[in-house]
Amino acid sequence: MLNKVSLIGRTTHDVELTFTKQGIPYTRLSLAVERKRISSSSEKQTDFIPIVLWRTQAEFAKNFLKKGTLVYVEGELHVNQYTNQSNQLQRTTDVTVFEIKLLESRSSVVQRTGITTEGVSKRETQYQQPEKNNIKPDEELKNLYNEDTSFNSLHEIGISVFDDDNDDSLFIKEN
Repeated sequence: MLNKVSLIGRTTHDVELTFTKQGIPYTRLSLAVERKRISSSSEKQTDFIPIVLWRTQAEFAKNFLKKGTLVYVEGELHVNQYTNQSNQLQRTTDVTVFEIKLLESRSSVVQRTGITTEGVSKRETQYQQPEKNNIKPDEELKNLYNEDTSFNSLHEIGISVFDDDNDDSLFIKEN
């Protein structure tokens, strides 16, 4: 069986990072995704697709995504249910992201975020996660990410940063 979703769209708001009771970072966003209407007018219609990013993907989003950022995401469709305060069963559908690619140039990323791309070569480069130490992963994330976050620090927590010569975009994937 297959459960795979691929989307290209723009973020509809700035990222707000949230932590679970166990200290795991996550964020919920919506992507504005265009599709053709099935009619003779062929007008495009915009769908707002809810997505969820966890752990290092959420940390990445907080540091690099702003409202209107063009991204490509891959993930799985999840249907969740819960009982609301009125004791009614509610269902939500969202895409849990496991891969994200910025579809903007490096200069756009730098201009928007002020974060340099030092350490990202023009050739495809995959950083290796360093040997584990006695720090718990969630503590490592909290200690690593601060206002001085750069692409160099991403590889320290197991994120691969890719850049190829063809399109000047960056590809981010959690190891």
